[in-house]
Amino acid sequence: MGNREDEVFDEALFREFLARIRYIDLMKCWCPNRACAAFGVEGKGNFVRDGYSRAYGTRVPRLRCTVCGKRFSYLAITAYHHLRASGFRLGKLAERWLGGARLAELAADYGRDKRTIRKWVTRGLSLLAAQRGSSWLQLLSGTFGLSLLSLAVSRAEHYLADRGKRVDLMDLFKKPHLTYYDDALEPLVEELDRFLPMKG
Repeated sequence: MGNREDEVFDEALFREFLARIRYIDLMKCWCPNRACAAFGVEGKGNFVRDGYSRAYGTRVPRLRCTVCGKRFSYLAITAYHHLRASGFRLGKLAERWLGGARLAELAADYGRDKRTIRKWVTRGLSLLAAQRGSSWLQLLSGTFGLSLLSLAVSRAEHYLADRGKRVDLMDLFKKPHLTYYDDALEPLVEELDRFLPMKG
């Protein structure tokens, strides 16, 4: 992988995020439980603090949703959830993909299988969205356009439905605060990858 080990996500921004984490606004939180009636909805006032957990050497607020009763770390609704140190380079990998490098090409460059690269690119897109303060919709429509994006969303939803997963992908990623990693978005990345040679 050579110097690509140094292609890191902006860790300084991440450290700033951790420094501010104790001052979170509960009205801007949303429940990550898909079975909850309040999934992905901000401003309902349905969260209470429920202690702390530790991550990345700092105390992270733990929250409880009063609608479904689920408890979760605040990180669970951010792009940094379960992010290992090696994950910081994934933002650059996602930038290469958005720039036209297909998954197969990246797999060859990094010496990994395509499925792993797809997961990394999906995670990297979440990190880019968080860093830029944009949604998945803004990030991807700027590269692919709304027509191709809508087609890819439809195909990915059919793929998921065939496997017993009913996911409204457009609803999942069009909200600015939904920048966290979700494996349901990987089929969307796979579909969009087919359109990369058609760009320009």
